[in-house]
Amino acid sequence: TDEAGIGDDVEGDPPLLGEPQLPPRAPSAPPSASQTKALPRRGLGTRNSTATRRAPDPIRGVGSVFGKVTAALEAEQARSADMARRAAQRQTETQAERAKASARWQALQLDHSDARTASDAKTAKAQVAPAGGAFDLSTVDPDRSSIFVSLATFIDPECPTTLESLFANAANPERLRVGLVQQNLKPADARKYEAVVENVDCVDTYCASVGQDACRRSQIRLDRQDALETRGVTVARYDAQQLLADERFYLQVDSHTYFARHWDTRFIASWLKTGNPRAILTTYPRSFDALEKPYMNGTVKKSETRVPLICRYDVLPGGGGVPVVANVAGGYGPPLAAPMLAANWAAGQSFGLAQAERDAPYDKYAEFLFQGEEPYRAAQYWTRGYDFYTPDENLVFHHYRPAGRKYGVRLSNTPVWGRASTQQKLHRSLNRVFVMLGLPSDGAAELHEMAPGDRYGVGDERTLEQYFEFAQYEPATMRASGCQCSRRTRVPTRSELEANSSFISPNAVVVAPKLFGSAREQYCCDVKTASTAFVDGFVPLRRHAFGLPYVCNGHGECDGAKSGVRLEGFSSIAALELAKERCLARGKDGAVIGWRDPPRKAGAPKGEVAYAQSGPSEGLSMDELALSRVVVSQRFQFDSPKRPTVTCVVRTATYRLTNRARAVLATWGGDCDRIMFVAEGATSRDLDLNPINIPETVKQWDGVQEVLRNAHCQGSDATEWYVFLYDTNYVVLPNLWELLADLDTDQLYLGRRMNRGGRGSDDDLFINAAAGIVLSRTLMHQLADELSGWRKGDPTTHGGQPPPGSRSCDFSDVRDSADVSLARCLTRRLDIAPMSTTDKDGGERFLPFKAGEHASMGRDDGSWIWGYSESKSDGLESISRSVVSFSDVLKVEEMFKYDIW
Repeated sequence: TDEAGIGDDVEGDPPLLGEPQLPPRAPSAPPSASQTKALPRRGLGTRNSTATRRAPDPIRGVGSVFGKVTAALEAEQARSADMARRAAQRQTETQAERAKASARWQALQLDHSDARTASDAKTAKAQVAPAGGAFDLSTVDPDRSSIFVSLATFIDPECPTTLESLFANAANPERLRVGLVQQNLKPADARKYEAVVENVDCVDTYCASVGQDACRRSQIRLDRQDALETRGVTVARYDAQQLLADERFYLQVDSHTYFARHWDTRFIASWLKTGNPRAILTTYPRSFDALEKPYMNGTVKKSETRVPLICRYDVLPGGGGVPVVANVAGGYGPPLAAPMLAANWAAGQSFGLAQAERDAPYDKYAEFLFQGEEPYRAAQYWTRGYDFYTPDENLVFHHYRPAGRKYGVRLSNTPVWGRASTQQKLHRSLNRVFVMLGLPSDGAAELHEMAPGDRYGVGDERTLEQYFEFAQYEPATMRASGCQCSRRTRVPTRSELEANSSFISPNAVVVAPKLFGSAREQYCCDVKTASTAFVDGFVPLRRHAFGLPYVCNGHGECDGAKSGVRLEGFSSIAALELAKERCLARGKDGAVIGWRDPPRKAGAPKGEVAYAQSGPSEGLSMDELALSRVVVSQRFQFDSPKRPTVTCVVRTATYRLTNRARAVLATWGGDCDRIMFVAEGATSRDLDLNPINIPETVKQWDGVQEVLRNAHCQGSDATEWYVFLYDTNYVVLPNLWELLADLDTDQLYLGRRMNRGGRGSDDDLFINAAAGIVLSRTLMHQLADELSGWRKGDPTTHGGQPPPGSRSCDFSDVRDSADVSLARCLTRRLDIAPMSTTDKDGGERFLPFKAGEHASMGRDDGSWIWGYSESKSDGLESISRSVVSFSDVLKVEEMFKYDIW
């Protein structure tokens, strides 16, 4: 019953007060095919224009420099002329608007039973505030201000009760005007679709219930429409706006709503507390059973005074299964002394100045839009300088549909919904929302009047990017965090900044932002948590979910039947065929059967190590030689109850999500308990990998802190260990399990330990990030507490994280080395030194290069690694037979070859 709509617009309908009036023109036609454009990937690429483009002049050759310069000058002149035309048009519109307001005031007849002529005249005239004009809050009298109530109903038997409760519980019912768009079935259709009971006439039934003498029919502006010609709730609410005259305030509710006693004056009094003439009080209403019986009395239960919160956006299925962004309720807030600043707008309860509707009208082109309506409207209001507030008390109550019970008729249960044209229009409307919100999508979108500054586009008082930051919404991945729900700080408008003043009254009652109650709450606040479409930001692993082109088991038996990551080019397939054929068999101990390291061969060039290969090693490449000496631990199977559990956090890039990241998941990633892909600029297009998007950072350490924070906050207790890697690593997880299982403490930081100073001091030791960094769960908790900035007993540290550059682990003596910064943080702040993982023979388990490079690298090759490495071994001896990771595996083909060997 929340779904509604109207028939086609009628040319000549009265515009909204304050709506820009263009010079006379020919009657507008429906948008042409040229106005229906292919949807860009992100946001609005160009301003939508109906101007006819000039045809190319054949005299100017394509290569003519003169032609290009002339064209540029003409374009600049045209742009200047267009700007001047728009400025003149705005001036004309403003003058017309003021004249129109004055004319309406002259004709205004308020229907009062006790009209107070002189005083009321002054108050009523103040209700017509020209758009952009100054607004004096002192002119608002809760007992003398008019309110327009917008109702859009679709075959709803509850509508008469809504009208009765609305008027009966108002302190000043004579000052109310209702704009009712009623979409009902014709009598024959009602019988045909078995909806006679639901198909009541809202006004007639209301008047019959209360009696003709008590009925306030003259205060109801009614637009009756055929339900089978509906265009959806968004267009219905647009039509309701057309019924607005000169009322000062505007309330929008659903057509199945009850009202609290004296709701009208209480709404205005609550609105005045904000001290903000651009305030909009909005949230989801409480259920009607929060009222005492009989509900019509409007008495709120003492136990039901807490107001619902809307704290974040989430992904919900839209029409045709298209994911859309929508509000998510966030429980109930604490008792409020005044309305609290919010980021989300709700269609079922919205109260503010009627001027807000004139400045940000409903979109008549968004046909059949339902899911997605609220974020779309929120962006319209907010970028035009309006602010949302959670009300400080419950004044309207919604009749939510009870489970298993029916009342009213849903649009989806009518023939309208099954029409192909309806679904096409819905899809275009959803894409229209995607354009507005910068969401990636495919398909055509109706872009009429959608360019920035247009009637339905983004406003010019704040930017869309500012709104996303304020709402903690990430359009690329459609994720949002709700932690700032009661901690938001108002963003000033462009006009305020230009005037260097605020229009917020100094007498405003401000609800102070809530302090954080713990280090974790503060540290994880703005992490974009995943929706139900995701799994806590981690890929829901299924063993070999993506399969492998070729898989060798522990006995050298290879199977090419599994398919998964698509390899480009015949050469890659041929290389894997060859790798499969050359793959050496391993015994039950995980070692290549009959393997012995070949002896070194004399006479190799300086800095290189060569081997006299024979037997199993004969003819092997250096990569294959190194991989063959590795023993894969057989101590644990994946389902072993005592196996250490590991979360793999893999740093990648957006352009590598379709190749390297998938290759990781198809090979060694399948042995992770959880795997998280992290990339700058990741989008919702990569839902199967579910990448975590982190902001682009100038300093490497800032980026690493974002990775650490996401890993901790999206699953801090999921596993015992965290390993941080890149998509160029190949990891032998069974060997990592064996290494971790034998450690006697869980407060550890380990990997390929290096020494940057050569002095042996703990302050010079660090774990090389290229080879992988392993942190225990306990240490992740301690690190999060440190980086959060939150200090127990010190309220001054409980208002949010310190900004980058001023946190406790931002060291001035470390330039831009993220792994060194992490080591300094753990050593200096938590007294945790890095642990070496060199085996008893001097071999390294974590290697920063390819296997073959380490096998052929001598200590005198001049590489940077020998200046940092603690290992004394080179060649094959530098590679532990229990190796955990290799790096620099840059090609997808190489990742699979490592996995085969």
